[in-house]
Amino acid sequence: MKTPLFILLAALPLSACISFGAAPPPTLLTLTTQSAVAVGQNQNSATSKSITLQVPTVPQALATARVPVQATATSIAYVKDAQWAEPPARLFARLMSDTVAARTG
Repeated sequence: MKTPLFILLAALPLSACISFGAAPPPTLLTLTTQSAVAVGQNQNSATSKSITLQVPTVPQALATARVPVQATATSIAYVKDAQWAEPPARLFARLMSDTVAARTG
């Protein structure tokens, strides 16, 4: 009975050394449109033309929240402490949707 208790007490200080995941970066990157829909403007698909915008397909290097940099012609590096708020393909789709909505009314 003393041996399991001794092992448990000996391992207790080690629990502070275990980390589950990296610390979040101080800031997250995002994309915003320069063309915003006017405040109070109604959008109604019944009275105007509609289009559907899909989330674009991107290479695997861009399908992550990390920010890639083309280091050489055949290698990619990731910027330290830089992270997108969500995958860039979704950010771009939202940016494109907001821009189209603002410019077409």
